[in-house]
Amino acid sequence: MKPIEYYMDLNYGIEIRNIPKEDGGGVKACIPRLGRFAAVGHGDDIPAALSDLEDSKKELLEYHIEKGIPIPEPDDELENLKSYSGRFLLRITSELHRQLAEAAKANRSTLNQYCATLLASNYSLERIMNHMNHIELQPNLWADLAIRDATSERTRNADDDGSNDFRRAA
Repeated sequence: MKPIEYYMDLNYGIEIRNIPKEDGGGVKACIPRLGRFAAVGHGDDIPAALSDLEDSKKELLEYHIEKGIPIPEPDDELENLKSYSGRFLLRITSELHRQLAEAAKANRSTLNQYCATLLASNYSLERIMNHMNHIELQPNLWADLAIRDATSERTRNADDDGSNDFRRAA
């Protein structure tokens, strides 16, 4: 794996959005290529959000390098987008077509919008699940939680004489 300086110097595309005032206001910046929710910066203005994004990007890259998680490099995004029209033909059964059309109508959207939303949602979920597979849990996390739950259960169900025997639920 390459050193962090290599990845920090790459020219990743940045997405900048205003945060609505009812949500606290300010600006949000992210690097979609590294994960729309993985490398994120917030600030009162664009320079502050970009500065925060650099810190977030560095932390994310350090984590990926430490864990051996592959780091995607930026594409020539403008050139890459030219090769995709945003359209493709998909063959499905007539029954699935009917079900999707009815669901789109119930959601007050077009069939195209409905299917695009389903595809985007599922693709995002799949990417999140793949990322979660790379995250290591503490080896004894579940055992620790079970012991803590059992201990608190014993405390709640302690007899009047102070013993910690479990009571059976009636």
